[in-house]
Amino acid sequence: MDILTGNGRTIARKDFSSDWNLAPKLGKVKAADDFLLSGNLGDTNRRGKWDSSDRIKFSLLQPLALNLNLDSQIIAEVVRFDAAGSAFVVGTIEYGNNLQLQLAPGQYGLSLFVEGDRIDYSIAGQFS
Repeated sequence: MDILTGNGRTIARKDFSSDWNLAPKLGKVKAADDFLLSGNLGDTNRRGKWDSSDRIKFSLLQPLALNLNLDSQIIAEVVRFDAAGSAFVVGTIEYGNNLQLQLAPGQYGLSLFVEGDRIDYSIAGQFS
């Protein structure tokens, strides 16, 4: 089970999709908002597909810093979407514990990846 908690709500699914169009949305965030994301990666999911990534989306109306406290077993990537919906990487970290980014207003996504065996993960994000 993958769980996203933040912005006043909790979203729980059997598996967060690796498809951006199906990714759960944190919504519009502002300074002092935070979120928790937990789940598992690196195994066959309940639909019989290999689950190597989880994704969420969020949007900013003003420039904010994003501080991620990560599980050192994952690769994290933050992308920004242009008007056509194409994603461009703005920050990434492989097997580290923290990622801090200054983000301009816009639409964003967070991808979490694993390259090996099944893991359970938990990450926290804060906007300031």
